[in-house]
Amino acid sequence: MRPVTALHVLSFERFTPRSVTTRRSTRHAHSTRFAIVVDEKQYDRYTTATVRRQLGIPLRTRRVGGPYGAEVESYRVPRLITTERLAPLTRLSGDAFIDAWFQCAEVHYFNWVNGIHYQDLNLDNLMYRTRGNTIYAVLNDWDLAIDVTVPQMHTGFEITGTVPFMAIDRLTPAALRGEVQHFYRHDLESFFYILVWALCCYRNSRRLDSLPESLACWIQDTMAECRRKKIELLWEPRWPLDLRPMQSWGKLGRKLVQALRRYFVDLIQANNNRLRD
Repeated sequence: MRPVTALHVLSFERFTPRSVTTRRSTRHAHSTRFAIVVDEKQYDRYTTATVRRQLGIPLRTRRVGGPYGAEVESYRVPRLITTERLAPLTRLSGDAFIDAWFQCAEVHYFNWVNGIHYQDLNLDNLMYRTRGNTIYAVLNDWDLAIDVTVPQMHTGFEITGTVPFMAIDRLTPAALRGEVQHFYRHDLESFFYILVWALCCYRNSRRLDSLPESLACWIQDTMAECRRKKIELLWEPRWPLDLRPMQSWGKLGRKLVQALRRYFVDLIQANNNRLRD
């Protein structure tokens, strides 16, 4: 019998009466795009609610049922999850990476339209397994996902995500105040930034020792500066010289980034025009 090689991950899951793991496997036929969970244990004694009560800190609340709904307590539950061992998507390069990236975007879409919203897209959570000669991309780490069918779990205005890959609308002061709703297009924009980061910061599956100046600020500066640099990236008439994708990625990756950049410029401009009207 082949031994199971697994990783142990401690995460704080948003409290829900039904686990995302169970529902996501029954909503569609993309089960190969998720990490295989070998075992898990939930530590109900150590919820964030318990910690806050012990420290005398008021519990966080969320409003349920619209702006005039009731306030309910909100907390997270630590859960130890043992999964199969997966490889980071950055071990792939060229067309193989692009294909796996599309697979992750696809499984994210199918979950979104079926009520499971991921909300924390970043390069580290895009992984893969191989079976024979076939690569199966895996969208991993669903600890911040929300089930929109459970009212107390979803407002759509919470700030979640990894700053370097967050949409520019989610990096504004209004978003920090909880005034910007999280839409699917925000996650789609995150996939674009993941692609840009991979193509410009990795060569032959290895991260560059010195990151391009235009991208280094995404992880070094404030959210406001990160947003400003992303706007420059999108609206720059010509691709910044220090962001020229590495040759090891092939023509497909470079063409895809340019096409998506024009798409998001049009999408963001259309949304801004709609808000002004």
